[in-house]
Amino acid sequence: MVIRKTLLLLLLSSFAQAEKLEYFDSKIDFWGDKPSSKETPKKESSPTDRQDGKFPWKTFLDPKNKEFFKEGDYTPPEPFMEVARNPTDDNIKQWFELMRKKNELQSKLQERMAEYMAKNGEVNVPTIIPTPAPAPSKAKEQNVTLDTSRFRLRMYFESTCPHCRRMFQVLKKLQDGGFHVEALQVDSGPVPDAEKVVPISRADPSDLKKHGIKGVPFLLIADTKRKALLPAIEGYHGFEEILRLLRAAN
Repeated sequence: MVIRKTLLLLLLSSFAQAEKLEYFDSKIDFWGDKPSSKETPKKESSPTDRQDGKFPWKTFLDPKNKEFFKEGDYTPPEPFMEVARNPTDDNIKQWFELMRKKNELQSKLQERMAEYMAKNGEVNVPTIIPTPAPAPSKAKEQNVTLDTSRFRLRMYFESTCPHCRRMFQVLKKLQDGGFHVEALQVDSGPVPDAEKVVPISRADPSDLKKHGIKGVPFLLIADTKRKALLPAIEGYHGFEEILRLLRAAN
């Protein structure tokens, strides 16, 4: 869908989160995905419920309804749906102003996080990689021994995301290099065979809220030595960029 692809190109990367979690040998406990003991709430009626046994096509065919844009459990932000429904000059102007303010706030947050990490002796890793960093000299890289068993990488993706398709090739190279890699799908669309190069499974909807996932691709890297997640990486980033981040954490 053209609208969907446009969304993936326009959505701003959300603030990355560094999280503390307990590490156990099992895959589920390592990522902090502990099963909930709460009872399943009763389902309330919604505009998408069948009426008189018929599928509510009118609800899905009307751009005024959120269901028109929704894919699986993911609903785009309200501002995007507004500018997609009414791409007036004013709405487009407001959209770019929203992006500018978010970028400005994000930059301030990154500066403060860097100050905090430097003051408290934390690993000085950027929260999000905004642009490719200058490549270090080959001599310096050769002196850094990267422990591939120390890190585990998990990417959240959607079947219609073009940037996710590119990231799968990056994940394949990391996997070939000895890293533990997996991909979790956040929608229900078919996955092309060309992307089935790493283990793929369905993401738990609660993960989207837990990790603040508002756009894809969304990459989490777990450091088993420090028993913590590195700051999240959003959007497409190349193989060398990911390696530089891992070397910095290593």
